[in-house]
Amino acid sequence: MASARTRKARKRVKARSTKPAFKQKRKNRKLKFEGPIGDAYDSKKTLRENFKAMGLVLDPNEPTDGNRTKTSVVEALEQDAASRQRKGPSPRHIAPGEAKFLSDLIQKYGTNYEAMARDESNRYQHTPNQIQRKCRAFLERQQS
Repeated sequence: MASARTRKARKRVKARSTKPAFKQKRKNRKLKFEGPIGDAYDSKKTLRENFKAMGLVLDPNEPTDGNRTKTSVVEALEQDAASRQRKGPSPRHIAPGEAKFLSDLIQKYGTNYEAMARDESNRYQHTPNQIQRKCRAFLERQQS
């Protein structure tokens, strides 16, 4: 026979009735797409049928036939991706404290990185090459 604690725990268990409601909600959910996919999306078709009509693949691991034609949706997405490509590396962020440290060293020593490395304000013991890189990034950041 079960102990009193087990019987009490069994009484506290509630029936889980959220599962059917969740499934119904998921079934009736409307998908919303923006851009060229949203314009070409037909709500009467399934997601897989829509993507196939647009020339897209829903599952990238699924084998495809090699003769895919470029649709207007694919061309629009490629143009959008090409316009968003980065134009080189982003400039390095320099903290205000580091900027003050570097500007003081540049004013004091110019381009003598060996002396900058030996300076007592170099608390983190940066090497001459590290200081040179930091100074170069600092000066590039100031110019732009």
